Amino acid sequence: MIWSFANLDEAAHLFTGALYNQYQPPPGFCFDILCADEPIIDGKHSPDNNVKRR
Repeated sequence: MIWSFANLDEAAHLFTGALYNQYQPPPGFCFDILCADEPIIDGKHSPDNNVKRR
């Protein structure tokens, strides 16, 4: 949906949308405070780097 602002410049537009049926992340990629999925740590020199495993 494109929303045009009537009281602003003609070039002022806002792209927006809504997910009416709910959105869920793929399994293993939920990083909400209520989820228990392990975070992805991608620091090259981090001893906790887990990109290949994840």
